[in-house]
Amino acid sequence: MSGKGRVELVAVHKSYDARSAVSDINLVIPSGSYCCLLGPSGCGKSTTLRMLAGHEQVSDGDILMDNRNVTDFSPTQRGTAMMFQNYALFPHMSCLDNVAFGLRIAGMSKADRHARARELLTLVNMQDFAESYPDQLSGGQQQRVALARALITQPDVVLLDEPLSALDPFLRIRMRKELKAIQKKLDLTFIHVTHSQEEAFALADLAVVMDGGRIQQVGSPRALFETPSTPFVAQFIGGHALMQGSLGSRSAPGTELIIEGAPRGLLGDTQLGPFREAAAGTPVSFSVRSDHLDILPATTAPAPGRFLLPVRVTDVEFQGAFIYVECESAGSVPLLVYLPDRSQQVPEVGSEVCLGWSCAHINLFSPQHANPTTEVQP
Repeated sequence: MSGKGRVELVAVHKSYDARSAVSDINLVIPSGSYCCLLGPSGCGKSTTLRMLAGHEQVSDGDILMDNRNVTDFSPTQRGTAMMFQNYALFPHMSCLDNVAFGLRIAGMSKADRHARARELLTLVNMQDFAESYPDQLSGGQQQRVALARALITQPDVVLLDEPLSALDPFLRIRMRKELKAIQKKLDLTFIHVTHSQEEAFALADLAVVMDGGRIQQVGSPRALFETPSTPFVAQFIGGHALMQGSLGSRSAPGTELIIEGAPRGLLGDTQLGPFREAAAGTPVSFSVRSDHLDILPATTAPAPGRFLLPVRVTDVEFQGAFIYVECESAGSVPLLVYLPDRSQQVPEVGSEVCLGWSCAHINLFSPQHANPTTEVQP
C-alpha cells in the first residue's frame, strides 16, 4: 500500500441552496500521512470529509486520489473507508460479522471473510470478542470494531468523523495512541475530523484549521502553535496572548512597536515581514505564546530586546502543571499567562504587575489581520 493514498482537493466548493458550507478548498494530503481537519462547530470540516467519502456531492471543484479524479465516483469506487462518529455497528450482528460485512457485500466466501475479519480483530486487540454483540461492548471496544470494519476492505484512505468524541478523557488518550500506531503500521492515509486541538496535535502529521468554510492555515502541529498565521488560529488553538499596536519610527537597531500603556520596544527587520516598508503609524496585530510571558514586579525597568506591559491580574486558576493567570491591559484586552506550578511567585487577583517577553517571541500577523474583530465561537 506504500505510496498510495495521496488526496488533493482543488478549488472545492459546497453550497446548500444559497448557503455556502465550504468555499475554495485547496489542499494536498500526502500519502501515508495522518491529517486532522480542525475547527469549531459549523466550520465545514465534516462537510469536507463527507465530500471526500462521496456521501456529499461537490458543488464545484475536483477531488483527486492518487491523481485520479474521483469527484463523481461513488463511495465504493474511491478506495476509501469511513468510520462514523456513532460507529454505526449492526446491533444484530456479532463483532466478527460486523467486521466481515464489507467482504460479504463484495461476494467473498464466509470462510475467507471470517478469516480476514479475525486478522483485523487481532490488529485492534478485539480477537476475544469476535462472537460478542455491540451492546455487550464498551465505547472503546465498539470503536475498535468499527475501525477493523473500516480497514477490512484494504482502503488507501481512512476517513474518521470525530471518532473519539463519545469516549471519556482517559480512554480518549489511550485510543488516539492506538489509532496513530495502527495508521503507522499499515502506512495508510488517515483523515480525521475533530474540534479538539489537543487531539489534533497528538495525532496529526498535517493539521488543517478551518473556519467559516475556509482553510485558515495548514501545517504541522508545531508550526501552527509556534507561528499561527491569523488571530483566529492563535485564539482557536489556544496558548497565545493576542495584542495590537502600531509601528513607530525606524532606526539602525530596528523599528519601534508602540503598545498602549507600554514602553516602546524594537522589532528587528527580519521580524517585520510584509511590514518592512510600512509607514510609521501602521496598525499591527500580533501574538505571544502564553508560556513565553513572564510576570514581573510593576517596578521592573525596560531592558533592550524586551517588551514590558503593565497589567492588572483578574483571575488565577490552578490547572495542574500550570497556573493560568489572566490579566488585563490598559486597553481592557484580556491576556492569558501560563505560569509553571513550580513558580514561587503567583500573583494575587487585583495586583498590578508587568508582563515581559522577548522581542524574538512576537508573531506578527499579516496586514489584513491588523485589526481583528472576530472571536472564536464554540
